[in-house]
Parts: sequence; structure tokens; C-alpha cells
Amino acid sequence: MINLTKIDEPDILKANAESWKRDLFDELGKGTPISKITLKYNHKDIKTKLLKETHGKCAYCESKITHVSYLHIEHILPKKKFPDLTYSWENLTLACPKCNLNKEEYYEDELPLINPYQDQICKEVTFWGPSLQYITAKGKLTIYKLDLNRPELIERRAEKIDAMSKLFLNFNEASIPVIKEMYWKELREMTKKEVEYSSLAYSLFKSRERIYTSTL
Repeated sequence: MINLTKIDEPDILKANAESWKRDLFDELGKGTPISKITLKYNHKDIKTKLLKETHGKCAYCESKITHVSYLHIEHILPKKKFPDLTYSWENLTLACPKCNLNKEEYYEDELPLINPYQDQICKEVTFWGPSLQYITAKGKLTIYKLDLNRPELIERRAEKIDAMSKLFLNFNEASIPVIKEMYWKELREMTKKEVEYSSLAYSLFKSRERIYTSTL
């Protein structure tokens, strides 16, 4: 999980959010369950903006969604409990199907889940090897509720650690400066936000940076 920042609201949402919300509340007023109402936030322009904003990753587990599944537009505060935020740009993000399904309609004012746009992730959770560990009660709940240590995530993170460990070893063994710089650049590339599991990579990179930069 990484900290995310909202980019500019898509024009289609700016122009239509209020009318869409009125239509939604008209249907709700007739007794139609929100699950039975055709909602309009799946517009391609909205998805495109959210893909850019989330670097094409699930806002929670950091998996590259389009590599394995369809996009799920996620409501940070569930639309069933907060229908007035159904078309709020600030309440929209992207989630993979598994995180989306695990999260369901959960919301508790006393103990909400981590909001990657508002909370400082590094103060809520941390990594111990490929396993995501909690620092706070909110972090513990988020890991548990979204199942952020499910086996496939542990496996993918372990692969990332192995790849980085090999690069660190190659860097350490290289004697030619330009070769060392090449390996270091590869390591830095793995920490970029658009890369899968970059929070894990950044954590591992920072833990070794001081040791290795002294040999560049």
C-alpha cells in the first residue's frame, strides 16, 4: 500500500455528478436498492484518470489490476452507507476484485480502514519480509479485513525480495563503477510508484541504502 494523491477531477464527472446524484436519489426515493440501480461512474474517462492516479495498481494491495482482471471502481466510503458520495471524486479509487470483495460495505466510524489518500501508510503498517505487519489498530484491521497477506500476495512479494536481493548481491560484487551504477539504477527503478509492490521495494531499498551508497 502506498500513499496516493488525487489528481484533477475528470470533466465528465464535473459536468454530470450533480445530475447523476439527483437521478440516484430519485431511484432511492422510490425504494429501489442501490445494488439494483445502474450507476454511471464506470465511464472510460473516469477510469483513465483513476488508472493514472493509482499508477494502474489496486489502491490497497498494489497489484497491477489490468494484468490479471477487470478494473473495479472502488468507493472508499461505501456507497450503500454514503449514497451522497457515490459520484464524489474524492471518494473514488481503484481496487482489485479480491480487495474490493473483501472490503464489501465495511465502515465503522470508530475504526475505519486505512485511507491511502489521507493516512500516512508508514505510520499504520510496515513490512517484515514479504508479510505486511500492523503498527496501529487501523493497520491491523485493514490487513485482516482485506486479507493483505493472502498467499498469492506473499508469493509475489517474496519474488520481489528475491529479485532485489540478487541485484544487491550483484552490486556488492561488481568492481567496475559503471556496472555498480547500473545495478543501483535497477534497484531504484523497482521502488517507483508505478511498479507493483513498490512500498515493499522502497522499504527494502531504504534499509540497505546507507550501506551500499558508500561504495558507489
